[in-house]
Amino acid sequence: MGHSRYFEVNELRKNGYVHVRNIVPEVLLNAVKSLLENVYKNIQVSAQDNFQDLSFFREDVEKIGEQEVVRRLKTGQFPPSVRSSKDVLALASSDDIMSFLLQVMQSDELYLHMYPMCRFIESGNMDSAVPAHQDFLYNQHMSDFYVVWIPLVEINDTCGGVRFFRYGKKEPYQYYLDGSENKEWESPLNTSGLEYEDIYMTPGDILVFDKYCIHESKPNSSDYLRLSLDLRYFSGRDVSSKHCFSFSDNAVLEGKLNV
Repeated sequence: MGHSRYFEVNELRKNGYVHVRNIVPEVLLNAVKSLLENVYKNIQVSAQDNFQDLSFFREDVEKIGEQEVVRRLKTGQFPPSVRSSKDVLALASSDDIMSFLLQVMQSDELYLHMYPMCRFIESGNMDSAVPAHQDFLYNQHMSDFYVVWIPLVEINDTCGGVRFFRYGKKEPYQYYLDGSENKEWESPLNTSGLEYEDIYMTPGDILVFDKYCIHESKPNSSDYLRLSLDLRYFSGRDVSSKHCFSFSDNAVLEGKLNV
């Protein structure tokens, strides 16, 4: 790992998040992008019987309730069969990403929460599907983890990606916690007065952040589909009560309860 990667590891430890440039091989990105684009075309056709379009409206999702398939479509989630595909796993296990995370976690072993999330946000969708939150609230089955967010398209002013809020590490994380009974999301965290940073990215870049980072998704006002992956990795020191992928065994485990 060169000097620039060493600098990025330090930035991650200091700020809780870091933008790592040009780390994902183009061939792996293109394979996943092609897969998601083809599946999305099928989703558009099958969705016509359920609702007029796939644009996100929070009140619509709340009305959907237990209609799981429709709920996933309305919130921009690709089905598990796509998320566990060989192309997605090949990207998740790319050498440079693995090398970076092994240094970050100071571990000889890496595991991936299953199933990786693959998302789409339609062009012109001005409603962000995910309000300000911390990922540990939604992933309490893991003792610790890092998130890797991988866009498959250009992320800029119009095709917004992730907004990070800066907060003092000395402050208790629970200060921002605002519980909710909403089944889909926790209530948005109180970010009033916090400085923030919007990250612009090109395909091949990734964002890496810890489980306490306060962040939200931004609207897509561009004229193209936003496609992205968010992956949750943890080390050999950590445990998980849900399915995970062991890179050393190249196999899916029902859980990892022993350190």
